[in-house]
Amino acid sequence: MSVKKLLSLSVKRRRLLLGAAVGGISSFIILLPSSAFPVSMLLCAGSAFLICVSAFAPRPVKTLFCTFLCFFGISFLYCGIMTAAVDLLSVRNTVCKNGAVYIAISPFELIALTLVCYILTRLLLRITSSRRAAKMCRVRISIGSRTVEGDACIDTGNSLHEPFSGESVIVARKSLADRLLDTPLISAQTKNFRMIPYASVGGCGAIPSVKPDKITLILGKSEHQVSAYLAFCSDAHITKEVNMLVPSALIE
Repeated sequence: MSVKKLLSLSVKRRRLLLGAAVGGISSFIILLPSSAFPVSMLLCAGSAFLICVSAFAPRPVKTLFCTFLCFFGISFLYCGIMTAAVDLLSVRNTVCKNGAVYIAISPFELIALTLVCYILTRLLLRITSSRRAAKMCRVRISIGSRTVEGDACIDTGNSLHEPFSGESVIVARKSLADRLLDTPLISAQTKNFRMIPYASVGGCGAIPSVKPDKITLILGKSEHQVSAYLAFCSDAHITKEVNMLVPSALIE
């Protein structure tokens, strides 16, 4: 989940569970005889690679390599912290061996600590709910006689611009194109059609876009008309909770 967040990847929950299962199985390397540091790192790297393939494949080789480096770095940092805690603070019932960390606690303690962590997490989410709400808005888009309205996330990472005009780009689900356009998106008949170049962790390329006749941002009880292009990407690249990603520059 940390890799998903850091690299802004779209991953289904069942794939994360599969990666977690592979990680659980790989933790049995703690039962192997103590190994030299290079061998231990090789075992950790191999298990990290299998976990990333289980959770994030199929993806381009470059993206998978980035997930591997990110995951391995996070795991290496965690193991380093735990090793320091065991050696310096004399933490009991904890073993670090072959790059794996084992904490010996009873089933009752495990259940109790899980419940405590869950309750604290829920309280934290409630406290920060107002902040999360500020990162959301609604967008109403009109092209010709057609109008759609949906929830959008204010995305600080969206820095796309139409190369000729320099205008910002709102990224929407590809399924919205069918509700807004009379003709196929990639067509000479499409009004104000553009291909917007992009670069991301997953690679680079261009995505199709159009210039809507009217765009209205709805923030609470206020409405603001803005000028921007509307690009369409695969539904898998946008979180299920929203239909569009609005660049923060439009809000500012």
